[in-house]
Amino acid sequence: MLGILAASATALAWAISTRLYHRAAPAFSSLQLTLVKGVISLLLLAVVLLLMPVPLPAPQTLWWLLASGAIGIGLGDLCFFAAMRRLGPRRALQLDVVAAPLALLFGVAAGSPWPGLLAGAGMLLIVVAVTLVLSERRSEPLVAGAERAGTCYALAAAACQALGLVLSHLAMTAHEQSVVMTAVVRLAAGVAVAALLVLVRPRQRWTWPQPKLWPTLLLAVVLGTTLAMVLQQLAIAHAHPGVVQTLLATAPLWALLLARLSGERVAFGAIGASLLAIAGVALLVLNR
Repeated sequence: MLGILAASATALAWAISTRLYHRAAPAFSSLQLTLVKGVISLLLLAVVLLLMPVPLPAPQTLWWLLASGAIGIGLGDLCFFAAMRRLGPRRALQLDVVAAPLALLFGVAAGSPWPGLLAGAGMLLIVVAVTLVLSERRSEPLVAGAERAGTCYALAAAACQALGLVLSHLAMTAHEQSVVMTAVVRLAAGVAVAALLVLVRPRQRWTWPQPKLWPTLLLAVVLGTTLAMVLQQLAIAHAHPGVVQTLLATAPLWALLLARLSGERVAFGAIGASLLAIAGVALLVLNR
């Protein structure tokens, strides 16, 4: 139950931060934003560790966590942003849903048990609901000749996210470890990959948000990266990788709720899909 709640809270934090990033960080490129929010989050988590010291991860699992961060956060984010540039955010998210069954398969291959009949049915309902919501709105125009490359990037992002999550699950379940410390290790590996890519790419001009937008940007970082990373690690430690990845995919549904609370119009079909997702989450809870 704790893992389900933590994964759902992570998806909600991502949905809120996405709206905040949209307002506060249009000046950054995708790679620059990944690096900036990662560095800020590492500094915040370092303060937490200074106030509440915890032991380092077990040596035999440290490499799993580093690989998880480099693959799931570093390469995964890079591929996903590349897919968004070519396909648009909605199509990229539609293909990103593939990460849920991939995480299930990778997890089973790594030794995790099948989640059970009720959980399997719940995961299927959630994936269908998210797909319906993402298909609800008008299609985005594609850049000429970019569909095939964008699809490959999106599928690569889904595979990286699923593999990164499973590697982290192996590390978290092999030894009892601090979720904050494991979040720091994974995030540091992801930031290192982003920093390396910034260095090897042609020099880019950095532009910064207006000073009045920095509070919004910092709030987005705290919710969408710092808090979300810790919650995600908590979910990974207490739930099956396939279940966690499926619940993380519900971020668009939370975004739908936030849009409705903000006074935006929500289509009837999207409301029905959200109810379908709630039924899926209920099955996950009943399976515990």
